[in-house]
Amino acid sequence: MAKLRIEPREEGYTRGQEIHETILRTSFDILVDQGMDALTFGNIAKRMGTKSQNVTYYFPNKNILLSELLNCILSNYEYEVDIIEKNKSMSDEEKFKSIAELIILDLATKETTRVFPELWAKSNHDSFVQDRLNDLYRRGRQVTVQLVSRLRPDIPADIQQMIGVIAAGCFEGLTIFAGHGKEWEDKIEIIARLAKNILFEGIMSLPVHANNIDGK
Repeated sequence: MAKLRIEPREEGYTRGQEIHETILRTSFDILVDQGMDALTFGNIAKRMGTKSQNVTYYFPNKNILLSELLNCILSNYEYEVDIIEKNKSMSDEEKFKSIAELIILDLATKETTRVFPELWAKSNHDSFVQDRLNDLYRRGRQVTVQLVSRLRPDIPADIQQMIGVIAAGCFEGLTIFAGHGKEWEDKIEIIARLAKNILFEGIMSLPVHANNIDGK
């Protein structure tokens, strides 16, 4: 799922739209194949067989490019998750588990395994990337938090948000162990089944007095 969902721009001609999309897809390929440091206008232009000026015409600076790139990546996740969330034949339990399994199985793709760790590393020293990642994960957690609020309406909203953070951390952390080319990659399907059930049971067994968030 760490792929791009590029929405057509509201204005502009067809040729411009095609170039705009090609720049984003080329940038994504470089990020996957070579990492964040290789994501330069020069390298993008070289892969496209054009000049750097033709790239900066559409994206004046790297932050603008990266921001739109991350938005396109997240839009694809949101699209896939939204299909599950809007499935009226599924219970909230089934939706929660299906979304958890979808995200975990995606960790075994080369794109996801390579792209997100690159962004995590960059965010440690780049506040712009950190802010964009915060926005990305905040948006990504919304459906999980909404499901938790329906499954456990007795739990305060701030705790529901924290559960969303914990679930996201569990999903993302598995990249290190079961991502593409990692030691447990061949067990990813079993891990996904275990993880979705462990998380769900943990949420449902959380005591009502879990609103005591200061640890006392």
